[in-house]
Amino acid sequence: MLEIKTEKVIEATLEDTWKVLVNFSDYNDWNSLIPNISGKLAEGEKLIVQIKPPGQKAAQFKPHLTKVNELCEFRWVGVFIMPILFRGEHYFQLTKISDEKTLFTQGEIFTGLLVPIVAKKLRENVKQGFENMNDDLAKKLLSM
Repeated sequence: MLEIKTEKVIEATLEDTWKVLVNFSDYNDWNSLIPNISGKLAEGEKLIVQIKPPGQKAAQFKPHLTKVNELCEFRWVGVFIMPILFRGEHYFQLTKISDEKTLFTQGEIFTGLLVPIVAKKLRENVKQGFENMNDDLAKKLLSM
């Protein structure tokens, strides 16, 4: 198992941060890591996600939403070929710090036989991609 987790304090209300985060149709306007998502934000639903980690080509996958807790968190699980080979559980969490500050946590838990083989690349590219998206989200909210 490998977990990559990032955090960023966002200068915005919890409600505004959630609205931007779940407005998938606007991702292409601000999100450098995940330029496109389509699908319904509800547990059990399948999304179509385009991801573009730094220095890599864009890739598309179809994860299933496993948890949606309004104003708090949503998670999805994606699998490469079979869960025993490679499984990623991606999560976004929001925590209210104050009326005008929100802690944004983004992470992914990787499991499967292929994880040790690609762990170094995941630690570098995925973490940087998360940090870029966190910064993008903060900038988007500051511009509103």
